[in-house]
Parts: sequence; structure tokens; C-alpha cells
Amino acid sequence: MGDSVKVFSPWTPEQVACLKVRQGNVMIHPYTCGKNSQHDNLIPTRDGWVCPNCDYRQTWYLGKESGGFEERNRITPIFAWYDLYIGFFWDKERRILYFFPFPTIGLRIKL
Repeated sequence: MGDSVKVFSPWTPEQVACLKVRQGNVMIHPYTCGKNSQHDNLIPTRDGWVCPNCDYRQTWYLGKESGGFEERNRITPIFAWYDLYIGFFWDKERRILYFFPFPTIGLRIKL
């Protein structure tokens, strides 16, 4: 990731929402506690990452200069082991199109 930069908090609600999705994406290693990697994954908030198990805080994530995390990950593969749906789903509120050509395997497209 040669063109990545640290994006410092405070973060917008859109950034927090994208970081929450990122933390749940099994294709990407999640942000974890800097004190104990056995703790639950960090939770994004307006003021930065928070460890749900201790007082660890982190005020940055890696993004791109030209738009940050949201721009860099406009289309992401997803694996929903619990969902056997095939087809399209439009999340009007978040402006996200989900496409599942096969059960459990799909794409998340941020429009």
C-alpha cells in the first residue's frame, strides 16, 4: 500500500459506517487491540477505535489520499456463510448494491 496515509479522527458517520463494514469483512484482517491481540476486534467511533475489552484507543486508520477508505473499497467481495440468497439486493438508505451470483459469495458495491 504505497499510497496509503493515516486518516486521523474525528471521523464522519460515513467513515465510521465503512469501518464497521470493514471490521466484519472476512477478506481483510481487522484492526485489533494494541495491548492484547486476543481481545475482541476494535470498534470504530467518531473519536477513533475503541477496544471493547480494555482502555486501548487508536485515532487513525490507513486510507488513500484520494478519497480514503470509502473510495478505495467501493467494490468489495463478501462471504455471507449464513445467507443462501442468489440475486441482487439494493440498500437504498446506504446506497449499496449487493450481488450474490452464488449462495454465500457476492459483491458489495458502494454507489
